[in-house]
Amino acid sequence: MMCAVLVLLANFSTGQDLSNRFKTGQIIIYHVDQESLATDIMGENSSSVKNRTRVTKEWKVVDLDGNNIATIEMRLLALVVETTRPNGEILKFDSNKPEGPLKDSLAPLVGSTVAKLKVDRLGRVLEVTDSKFGKPTRYETEPPFVAVLHGQKVVPGQTWNRNYFAVLEPPAGTGEKIELVQNYITRSLEKDKVVLDLETSPLKPFKNPVEEASILQLMPKGTINFDLQRGLMTSAHLTIDKVINEIAGSGSSYQFKSTYKETLVDK
Repeated sequence: MMCAVLVLLANFSTGQDLSNRFKTGQIIIYHVDQESLATDIMGENSSSVKNRTRVTKEWKVVDLDGNNIATIEMRLLALVVETTRPNGEILKFDSNKPEGPLKDSLAPLVGSTVAKLKVDRLGRVLEVTDSKFGKPTRYETEPPFVAVLHGQKVVPGQTWNRNYFAVLEPPAGTGEKIELVQNYITRSLEKDKVVLDLETSPLKPFKNPVEEASILQLMPKGTINFDLQRGLMTSAHLTIDKVINEIAGSGSSYQFKSTYKETLVDK
């Protein structure tokens, strides 16, 4: 897996370093609430698929070497998945009451270790040794702590970016790689609280509307809150809202809307 490439566009020296601070045995719990709506329109006809996922996930730092490379494991503590199909049919799984057609595939994920990664203090994934909750490539587009940091002193207005490849897995693609860039800016710094703005875009223009649609759900923008004192991301709110016209000829369009909220759970 390719490591993220950071390019600092500003380098100042005041305040504390913007980096994760891991400790062996540390347990970090986040709650995630994500909703998406994908709509295909052809003339006067339209069809939509709505998804909602709620996850409580636990990261445990099982090892930390002398270079501050942490080995972390993820365990799902709770999982709710709900999909509304174009015909109105609802598929739902709730780990508190596991039943229905999704039980056999999703119930085994809850309570067990579903991922094991090596990450550095910037949040870059260096190695994926286990991944049962999605493909290993997902941690390149979805870093475990949302942001990839710069490790420098914090100054409002500071900017940096990272280039990386998104892999189009089936059914969206057949393993094609599309290079994306995430641009960050330090919106504000108040005492130990940092607010970052994030925006994702393609490094090169898309070849066609179909390619753009296939990668759209991997291009969020939004805000991330970080606690310098604790060395932890405390919350993130990311959105996607895009319409692609003429995707399947005249009068056709595709719209994808998504909200993603992740919040640190204090034990």
